Amino acid sequence: MGPRCGVRRRFVGTEGFEVRIAFLLAILLSHEVFFAAEQGATIRYTLSRDAMVTLNVTRPDGWVVRELIVGQRKSAGAHEVRWDGRDNLGFPLPPGDYRWRLVQHDGLAWEYLTSVGNGGTPPWKTPDGTGGWGGNHGQNTAVATDETGVYLGWVSTEGPHCILKRTHDGARGLWGIHLGPFEGVIALATDGQFLFGINARRLLALDRSNGKVLGETKISAEPAGDVKAPLPPELTAFSWSFATHKGPPKGDPLVWGLAAGGGRVYVSLPWRDTIEVFGVEAGADGKVKLAPKHEESISVPLPGGLALDGQGGLLAVSVAKKSILRVDLKSKTAQPLIGGLGMPLGLARAADGTLFLTEGPPLHQILRFASDGKPLGAFGRKGGPHGDNTGYTRYEPDAFCQPCAVAANPDGTLWFVDDLFKRMGLLSREGRLLYEGFGSVNYAAACALNPNDPTEVFTTMWDNVTFKIDFEKPGWSRPNRKLMLKFNGDRMGVGGGWGAQRMLARDGRTYLWTGDHLAIDEGTHLRPAMWFHARIPDKGPLAELAKKRGAKSRGWNTDPTIWCDLNGDGGVQEDEIQFVPLPQAKHGPQFFGHGGLSDDFSLVTYGYTWKPQRFTEQGVPVYRAEEIAFSEAWNPLKQPSYEGKDPIRLENGNYCARYHPPAPGMPTGNGFWSGRSTSEGFIAYGPDWKPLWSVGQKAYRQARQGECYSLYRSIGALDGCAFFGDVEGCVHVVHQDGFYLQRVLQDGWHTQQSGPDVIDVENFSGSVFRHPRSGKRYLTISSSEATHVFELKGFESIQVSPPQPFTLAAPASLSRASGPYRIRRVPEKCEPLPGHMGGLLPQSGLDWMRDVEPFEVRDGTQLAAEVRLLHDGRMLYGFVNVLSSAPEDRAALAFDAKAGAIKGDPLAAPTICLEAAGPGGAPVRAAYAKLALHPGEQMVMGKGNDWTPLKQGKEGLRADVRPTPSRSGCVYLLQVPLETWGVRVKPGEPATFRLNVLCVEPDAQGVRTARWQAAGPASWNEVVLDTEPALRGAEGTAVAARASKPVAIDGDDREWKDAPVYALPEGRAAFRVCWDDRQLYAFVRVQDPTPLQNRSSTPEMIFKGGDAVAIALGPVKEKGGGGAPQKAIFAWVDGKPVAMLYRPKRGGLEEKPYVFKSPVSEVTFEHVSALPGAQAAFQPVEGGYVAELALPWKALGYAPAAGQAIPFDVQAIFSDATGSRNAGCAWWRSVSAEAHANNDIPTEARLYPKEWGTLVLK
Repeated sequence: MGPRCGVRRRFVGTEGFEVRIAFLLAILLSHEVFFAAEQGATIRYTLSRDAMVTLNVTRPDGWVVRELIVGQRKSAGAHEVRWDGRDNLGFPLPPGDYRWRLVQHDGLAWEYLTSVGNGGTPPWKTPDGTGGWGGNHGQNTAVATDETGVYLGWVSTEGPHCILKRTHDGARGLWGIHLGPFEGVIALATDGQFLFGINARRLLALDRSNGKVLGETKISAEPAGDVKAPLPPELTAFSWSFATHKGPPKGDPLVWGLAAGGGRVYVSLPWRDTIEVFGVEAGADGKVKLAPKHEESISVPLPGGLALDGQGGLLAVSVAKKSILRVDLKSKTAQPLIGGLGMPLGLARAADGTLFLTEGPPLHQILRFASDGKPLGAFGRKGGPHGDNTGYTRYEPDAFCQPCAVAANPDGTLWFVDDLFKRMGLLSREGRLLYEGFGSVNYAAACALNPNDPTEVFTTMWDNVTFKIDFEKPGWSRPNRKLMLKFNGDRMGVGGGWGAQRMLARDGRTYLWTGDHLAIDEGTHLRPAMWFHARIPDKGPLAELAKKRGAKSRGWNTDPTIWCDLNGDGGVQEDEIQFVPLPQAKHGPQFFGHGGLSDDFSLVTYGYTWKPQRFTEQGVPVYRAEEIAFSEAWNPLKQPSYEGKDPIRLENGNYCARYHPPAPGMPTGNGFWSGRSTSEGFIAYGPDWKPLWSVGQKAYRQARQGECYSLYRSIGALDGCAFFGDVEGCVHVVHQDGFYLQRVLQDGWHTQQSGPDVIDVENFSGSVFRHPRSGKRYLTISSSEATHVFELKGFESIQVSPPQPFTLAAPASLSRASGPYRIRRVPEKCEPLPGHMGGLLPQSGLDWMRDVEPFEVRDGTQLAAEVRLLHDGRMLYGFVNVLSSAPEDRAALAFDAKAGAIKGDPLAAPTICLEAAGPGGAPVRAAYAKLALHPGEQMVMGKGNDWTPLKQGKEGLRADVRPTPSRSGCVYLLQVPLETWGVRVKPGEPATFRLNVLCVEPDAQGVRTARWQAAGPASWNEVVLDTEPALRGAEGTAVAARASKPVAIDGDDREWKDAPVYALPEGRAAFRVCWDDRQLYAFVRVQDPTPLQNRSSTPEMIFKGGDAVAIALGPVKEKGGGGAPQKAIFAWVDGKPVAMLYRPKRGGLEEKPYVFKSPVSEVTFEHVSALPGAQAAFQPVEGGYVAELALPWKALGYAPAAGQAIPFDVQAIFSDATGSRNAGCAWWRSVSAEAHANNDIPTEARLYPKEWGTLVLK
């Protein structure tokens, strides 16, 4: 098989090439094609200048069959490239006429302009931990100061920090920490020795110099009993946390105040009307013990902010009494100091005794008082920013909106936390604003530039917010507006949506498209205009209305619901709602994301175009059911394998969409997102939705140019190019003439780099924009903590050649020259046949094209089919690639399901036959034929010469058929019980029988039949059922030799010279193993540009902290061998090795449960603890590090003996560039998306033993 196209190096961008002459192909580029040994072709071309080149081979109709060169830098001069006559995946192509054409350009470049919604300096993470901001999943809630700096805190985060330390003036970051996905802090306090943080489940003591967790204790902040409605408004006003998706009492915030001093920490628990007290005890080992002092607890109604009074007492806000109380800590009595407040919460005391108090609505101010309670005035405009009090708020530097926390610097300047734009700021002693930082934006923030005012960036902080930027001042931004969707009256179940997935302009109006809702920017709010839903709802007011009208949904993506605000009042009336029947198809349009709405406001999806009938005077587009244009020939029902998602309209009037092209027999990727598909790419359609071309390939490991991990959304079109976002961090640029041009932004997920063009953690949004005055092109993209703006360059240099014809005589042959065909065994724990999605082989790693050797079936000299076979001792599995000019267009066979009979002659229809004779048995035929209905997808199977129809079954005949990506053939995926031919396989012994394969294809002259062996059964080819697996060297068995003496755990590999090496994919790590009666030993070498970085503050969460090595083990099958499904994880944390053991079921171990939680799920392990007796040595080496490990058999529950086979796998976990969390992993054997997850704690904690290999003790 020819190599897959692309290059393995990453390309960031190249600028500075000058186009000196006009593009005249006859002068710039010459071509010549010749043939070598009648197989493949060589293409010659000449470049007049250095350029980035993509060269495709197409059919005469323009369909791309091979991306021969993709985004490679080529020098000026003559070049030649060899084509093997196969497509991107290696499928052979039929002889005939083809075209080649290329595109050249100077290299697309991106220049960072600015970031919004992030106060970091810089606003992205840096390896030293000083960059970036915090809190994308929750609000900013906490601030504390001491003589060394200021500490800022957020209540929930995934990716960014949850606690930052900065200099007193805010100008520079000092460090940032991450406690784990979705965890954060509600309040912070210092006692001059330690920093304390608290959330709803634990109180933490941290090192002020680096944020390291020194101690912790669990807390109980929820109500003591049932909470009866209605809830007090004070308890629902500050509902910040994404972690629970719920407000109190089920979610945060459950703690309203924190203070520390005198060996005590004081915690306000409003749900318990109590200030809880904890003792602080520093140990000689540097650890801090936090112990509850229940006898010292203080009763205060709804306690809020806390501060020590400097005289041995405590000041406490009582939200219930709307006052500040002075608490005598000896008598635990409280006396009013300041009363008559409104909605007080945050409290701070300066060194000179001045008190600062935050007031929520309606004041929205920070009040000042003398130590005796005398008022000293207020900071901030009374009533907060100017607005209409219905969701619109304009940014005003001197106004607050729901301030919630304050802390005084040693010099008397004041830090504050403000809800609006998630602002953290610093005020002078007189109240003048000295510094402010904003954000972070929420996770997966939508983003786009305002087309009517490009200096305004729309993004999201769980609401629609905008920032102003200046194209002439790189790095500058400031908040502008907060806009809420404002319905007038009852919405009747009409959804709202939020986030600018796309913005449009018409007649001076600005429109915001959320993916299912269109709104009009009215300056102070968003006016709802249109809403689309892909089905009739089955409950709620809309369901009742549909029932009244007699409309009933047939399921998702059928009979859509649409609302248009016909009278422009922003309200929903019954006569504005349409339920749209689609009798012509059971698969309706799917309008969502960016691609659902074109520049002319047409809703588009594969097979459907829905233009607005008109616009109302209020600017609302009116869509009517009768206006839906449906393609009878090209639609998801008739041609589902051509269905793309998120189509966007190109300059030439065509559409381009993200696409899962057919990839039968291919494995999934191995990332959390890339592991969800077996193919990725892009497809173009004409205005009638006829497919025109498809480009792009799946990244099975680290992506090369032209390869995609997991496409998520189309993000726009410019200059004849379509832009698509990849969840795993990149943006792909595709040209309208059928070329993948280049990847934009860095592949940060897989290269562990940092910078503004590394989209951390996942890329779910983006937009492109051409400035109407300057003509410059811009890209907005959101990471997990900021929205970044880039200028795009290099598009002027794009030059496309016209197609050049040539003829392919024959594809290159991969078949063996002689000898019996050896049918390899299915690799251990591999799934040989696809379950769904046209060839997805979940959790297998098997690549039929790469890992299984083929043989050829020829019709004379012409290749008719390429056959690959595997077996598992019971079944024969076939992967048969048939070359046919029209594999889905001809069929002469029909199946009468009612009568259970086949009509017509199967040998006159497209059919594959496997004829075989076992030892001493008569020949038996197993045939698979395509039906006329849905050609290329429905199958009928027959056994024997009578062609009796057989049902599919797991234990019987089974089949599927799929087109190849090039659409120049199809693939039959077959299963035949070996018993069909009387073949019986004894364990460990090869077996032989005789086999023939027939390929039947109708053509204009009748029926063409090709045979592997034309003679009778006696002359059929002998095949051998081999005992060797298909994946040589990767069959999943590692051998551990018995060590002659105990291995010294010192990180030195001298004792390991003779041990075999087992590599993880792409060489990211390799390991060796051995054993003795007491220990299992492993020596692991990891390739890592940022080695030995793990900042885990919780031992149980060590796999989330960064770099680590894991050994997974299962139970021994032999009686008495012991063991259980478990995983031991080793990491270098805080200058010493840490080893943790994880068991879902404790078995014979002590019960030490731990709950792994995320917002979407949780899982409880019955035993999680330090692994007793374990040893580990870590050493940095060139390019990474080594880990030498010793795991005690006794602690793991094993009684080791030579010959035992133990389920086994090795995992290398990699940190991000900052070393603060895990960014990815590699396994020796596991391949599923779940095993490679890095953003869901329960998924990452779970064990997947079905994917593991085997460890044999020698």
